[in-house]
Amino acid sequence: MLVDDPAILERIFSDAPTLIATLCEDTPTIRANEQHYRERHGDRIPVALHPLIRSEEACWKSSSFAVDLARR
Repeated sequence: MLVDDPAILERIFSDAPTLIATLCEDTPTIRANEQHYRERHGDRIPVALHPLIRSEEACWKSSSFAVDLARR
């Protein structure tokens, strides 16, 4: 289930009575990366570009946010 609203994520992290597991990917970064490659390749984006669309930056932004929420 995609949850990318910061306010909702803050509530989940503050109110959850159990361990929280996340798949961290920053949606705005992924969308920007995907748009970049759509402009170059249209709808036929090579599968080899998948790690560039769902990039390290997208992971880092979201993971850092989750860690910050967990610490609070």
